[in-house]
Amino acid sequence: MGLQLMKPTVEHYGRVHGIDTLFFTKTFVPNRLVKRNKIFLLFNLMKYYELVMWIDSDAMFVDFDTDIRDEIKTDHLVYMGSHYGRDPLFPNSGVIVIKRDPLTEELLQEVWNHKKKEGEFWWDQQGFLKCLGYENKLLKIISYNGPTKYTPIVGTLHDKWNSRPYDKDVAEHPIIIHYCGYQWPRRLKEMQNNLRKFRLLIGG
Repeated sequence: MGLQLMKPTVEHYGRVHGIDTLFFTKTFVPNRLVKRNKIFLLFNLMKYYELVMWIDSDAMFVDFDTDIRDEIKTDHLVYMGSHYGRDPLFPNSGVIVIKRDPLTEELLQEVWNHKKKEGEFWWDQQGFLKCLGYENKLLKIISYNGPTKYTPIVGTLHDKWNSRPYDKDVAEHPIIIHYCGYQWPRRLKEMQNNLRKFRLLIGG
């Protein structure tokens, strides 16, 4: 259901900026955690694209003016929003931008190798945290033992690319709103409201 609500906004963003948009509903890794599809797709889409952007299905575009490619001009290879504005980087993997590079492949492979811990819904998040030197228990950071070899390749996306109302991490002018944290009925209600606003915006 989330995909159906966010899809029109992603397609419109792609049309505005000349960006291919792809949506997947079937698993590529049968009998494995569903979250593994994210890492599988990111890794394999690099074979066809120099730049890949992932957006979770409970996130949607609300502003369409800015091209993401204009905002990742640094030498970093992976970009994620920061959780709670913490320093050093505490990433949220709901929106990820990656550049094709052997080091990007290596990092994704390390996340793929991450053993499942408590809570399937945070498996990929925990994998990235481990690779960046964090020990965590879900949202609680227990310790930071970095930097690691991957720390220098990870850059921070501005909160406008991953504004999360539940976490109170919302930019003044968000581009993507991510409804992670809420129970699904609340997520869907908020997304339906944004979809109505989007249709009014484009006259659809």
